[in-house]
Amino acid sequence: MKKKYLLWYLSFVLLFSCKTKVEIIEPDRTYIPKHSNFDASKVNNNDANIFYFIRHAEEKNDDGENPHLSEKGLKKVDLYTKYFTDKKVDTIYSTNLNRTFETAEIIAKKKVVGVGFYDPLILDYKKFFENNKNNSIVVVGHANTTPNFINKILGNQKYSQIMQDNYSDIFRLVIVKGKVVFDEILTIENEIQKIEDAKLSPKELKKVLKERRKAKK
Repeated sequence: MKKKYLLWYLSFVLLFSCKTKVEIIEPDRTYIPKHSNFDASKVNNNDANIFYFIRHAEEKNDDGENPHLSEKGLKKVDLYTKYFTDKKVDTIYSTNLNRTFETAEIIAKKKVVGVGFYDPLILDYKKFFENNKNNSIVVVGHANTTPNFINKILGNQKYSQIMQDNYSDIFRLVIVKGKVVFDEILTIENEIQKIEDAKLSPKELKKVLKERRKAKK
């Protein structure tokens, strides 16, 4: 048993320190549809695992076919690291491209977890789910691969391709006892605003909300 855990540890150390491409292999699963009457607020955090799907942050426009993150993209990843600070994350998965790996790597370093690589063209999505359903993970992908990944897990075509100028969506899948029971889309900017609002006193928050309402008029 100790030998098994040691091998897993060494594997993730290797993945975290280099960009070696690996294939994720896992066993089969039958899709279980989400419950339409599910109340996420009633789930104990100890009972649920979360799959977070995000698109890579903004990339450089003049950096060839495999661009790195831009300055704007690096700032966006800072928001993601802040968002995931108090959230359970066991592993982060990324495609083997600069913009996705850099997004995943920065978050992984903050969370002190490994980065595993996947190829969306050959990945067995059902097996991936089975292997990860008892963990909380972050999957970094692309405008087209991210919604497709989620649809494969859900077993339907619920989500469409992400708009090219949208780098802010967070897709959350709540997993309870190995079943997808709830899914939703959040935006990183709104989530960060909630985090900041939670730090305010009731009086300060009331003032801030009043100013926001005025700004919208």
